[in-house]
Amino acid sequence: MIHSLRSYAFGIAIAHKVKRNIGEKFFIGSVMHDIGLVEDSIGVDTFEIEKTYVASNFCIHNGMEVSKADLVYEMVALHNSVTIAHKLDPEIVFCIMVL
Repeated sequence: MIHSLRSYAFGIAIAHKVKRNIGEKFFIGSVMHDIGLVEDSIGVDTFEIEKTYVASNFCIHNGMEVSKADLVYEMVALHNSVTIAHKLDPEIVFCIMVL
């Protein structure tokens, strides 16, 4: 959990420096990017895919709009995808940069 919170704090610092507002979706994506090993994982897919389902389902079940939950899904799924970062939403780019 410390890694996830540190990633969030570092991302917010970078976003502030470049004057971007990334907010709630970035927080959720940051703190949930390594959640695939929890008990309620589905157990059907790889760790990388499992955590995307857990994170987006958590968001939807807690009242987040589907479009925002989809962005969290993408953040978690793509957080290791440095080579395509320049083509993605700002929240995903900051997630890739700090995780």
